[in-house]
Amino acid sequence: YTLMPADRPVWWVISQPLAIGLTLLGLVPFGVCLVPMTALFLAIDKTDEFQLINLVCMIKAMCFLQRVLLGLVGLVQLYVSSTSDSCELFAPGLTDLEQLAVLTLLPMQLLCWACLYQ
Repeated sequence: YTLMPADRPVWWVISQPLAIGLTLLGLVPFGVCLVPMTALFLAIDKTDEFQLINLVCMIKAMCFLQRVLLGLVGLVQLYVSSTSDSCELFAPGLTDLEQLAVLTLLPMQLLCWACLYQ
């Protein structure tokens, strides 16, 4: 009810701390984003097509925002590595976190498919 109320405006949702926390948790691209989306998938009514499509749109929006944030982080890493003396420490894609962020795309897409084929 906190994220998708039927009888409240969007401004009420924005003022709820739980909704803000779940949204920020969904923006973390390192596997943590699966927790609120899976919980929301388990909580919604599977016979209501509007809720399922709304969840798919929410998952796609979260994936898009995660990729924008990762792109900005990569841009900063590229700038830092190009202005420093060594590229071995700060170059984009060297840490395992970026690879983990890419690997979380598959479970998110599988969650979307589970919504569509209920």
